[in-house]
Amino acid sequence: MRTLAGASLRIHVTFCRGNVDESDALKGTFTADQMGYHEWDWTPKAACDNPPGHSGFWQGTAEVTATLDGQTVTDRIDFLV
Repeated sequence: MRTLAGASLRIHVTFCRGNVDESDALKGTFTADQMGYHEWDWTPKAACDNPPGHSGFWQGTAEVTATLDGQTVTDRIDFLV
C-alpha cells in the first residue's frame, strides 16, 4: 500500500477469528516516508490456537488508515502467516 509522503498512518491487525494483534510495534501513529511508504516489522501477538512456525498458519487482516490535510483513506489486505 502506498500513500502521500508525510501522511499519518495507523494500523489495525487482526488474526484468528478477529483477535486483535496487541504488538507494541503496531501501536501509535506513524509517518509515511518521502515515497509514501512505512514498514511495520513485528512478531505477531494474538490469541490463536496455532502460532506461526507450528502445525498451522494464521490468516489475518491488516487495515491501514492514512490521514493528510484533513482527508482520510483506509485500505485493507488479507494475508497468511
